Amino acid sequence: MKLTNQEHSDLIGLTEMTLELEKQWDNLRKKPKRDDEKAELRKEIDINYDLLNKILSLIVKELNYSPYQNQWDDSEPLWQLEKLTPRIRETAWYNLHLSAMVGLPITLS
Repeated sequence: MKLTNQEHSDLIGLTEMTLELEKQWDNLRKKPKRDDEKAELRKEIDINYDLLNKILSLIVKELNYSPYQNQWDDSEPLWQLEKLTPRIRETAWYNLHLSAMVGLPITLS
């Protein structure tokens, strides 16, 4: 993959961000008592999801895959992302995208 400097900088720290994402989801599942804590956690999760979505879109573009996951013949873009950050498979985000690829409805709790 050929990446611009900005794209390369987006990849720096991806593994750490992935680990942090799961910690944030765990904290959100514990149902924070204060609304401001919940809002802050949700904001951090959204920022991390946005970064992962951007990275996945770069991979999809590089591989000449359709931007619509339900049109993929395989999960190669997700496999390529997993090479960059091996623990991504453990995240809810990854499983949501895998579900979209096979045509299952996506829901977030």
